[in-house]
Amino acid sequence: MGVTAFERSIGARRAARGADAGLAAATAAVARARIRDGLLWLDGAPLTSDRVRSEVRSAFDLAAVEADELTVTHGPQSAEPDSLGEGVIRCGDPIVVDLYPRDRETAVHADTARTIAVDPSDDLRRLHAACLEILGTLAARLRAGVSVDELWQLASVGYAGVGAVPHHAARPGSTWFPTTLGHGVGLTLHERPFISEGESGVLRAGDVVALEPALYRNEWGGGRVENLYLVEDEGCELLTVAPAELDVGAGARG
Repeated sequence: MGVTAFERSIGARRAARGADAGLAAATAAVARARIRDGLLWLDGAPLTSDRVRSEVRSAFDLAAVEADELTVTHGPQSAEPDSLGEGVIRCGDPIVVDLYPRDRETAVHADTARTIAVDPSDDLRRLHAACLEILGTLAARLRAGVSVDELWQLASVGYAGVGAVPHHAARPGSTWFPTTLGHGVGLTLHERPFISEGESGVLRAGDVVALEPALYRNEWGGGRVENLYLVEDEGCELLTVAPAELDVGAGARG
């Protein structure tokens, strides 16, 4: 059974609030951690992907959203876009929290991601800043009638600015970007319009789209910043509003 455009927008807003709550819970867990022997520790045990996921699920329950899977990946595994994440999190690791819950009432999804760290490297700071800049450029152009190719080309300029290459051209030491930049979100997590290299078409008012510029290094990871937007005739409405701060570890270093 489908949903109307109105139901889609309402469901997406509720799912987005749940996703933001999940990101807040994940960030709070990392921010509460302490550094010991190069690892992050929380409540007397090393902090793991599974522990962060448990915090997110508790937040989802309160927000009346649900998800079959949750991505909390870190370190080199964060450069594997399909990785859900596992194991103990180290100080300095990029931690990618990618959440895609659905509203329990309408079954409409949201999709959002943040990259956080405790004491991130200068290289990670640079890649994160580039992702934020690209996302801001894309959001400024997001409106009904804009072509997906224009969005891809805008992102490509940003990627080139940091010397990044497409994934298939990556070599040891390369900074690379995936060939998927975004997608529609609704009753399924990935649906048209697809915003990728070689795609065509234009956005329509009422489309709910996720944009997720990403930059990676295979040796130590990387990250992405993803927001969800409702496309309108004269612009867009930002649906996911969680802070996009990278370094959340002031308490761990205190």
